[in-house]
Amino acid sequence: MAENVRFLTTLEVARALGVDRARVVALVRRGVLPAVKWDRRWRIPASALGRLESRAYRDLVEKRREGSEENR
Repeated sequence: MAENVRFLTTLEVARALGVDRARVVALVRRGVLPAVKWDRRWRIPASALGRLESRAYRDLVEKRREGSEENR
């Protein structure tokens, strides 16, 4: 059975991340954000945005841990 996948436009992703559309397209082209092209426009699965945000949060927490260990 086919899964219901919600896709976001580059503008929607840009607004969610607080960046411009060009940055989102760059993330897609670098393979950081998976996407499909429909009618010459990129569409990003909403779940990919969630994974990107989770990964960024984990990286931030890890950097803070490393920084606090260095200050001891």
